[in-house]
Amino acid sequence: MHNDLPQIIPNTYIETAEYDCLRDEGILYGKRLSRSEAKVEINQTRGTIHGYDSALNTQIAMSNIQKRILFLKKGSTLGESCDAYLKMSMIMRFGRRIGDGGI
Repeated sequence: MHNDLPQIIPNTYIETAEYDCLRDEGILYGKRLSRSEAKVEINQTRGTIHGYDSALNTQIAMSNIQKRILFLKKGSTLGESCDAYLKMSMIMRFGRRIGDGGI
């Protein structure tokens, strides 16, 4: 975390789990990026551990997966092809489409 940052920093999404040993570093890195005038979204998940989202059918996992997707869609210039990519990646990773079963 002590290296110089690049001059151009893309929009950044950082998600931390409350009981993850790397939580504080993630938050500090996000703040450092923000001070460099980067657009940073930090999502601090409460009551979670590292890898909490591997339990896909939990409300907190589905909610935060949706936040990640919305962040990607917000910064995408690909429009509909971004939607298609996200849907396909969700099918490949989770075996279902976005919207099916609450995602």
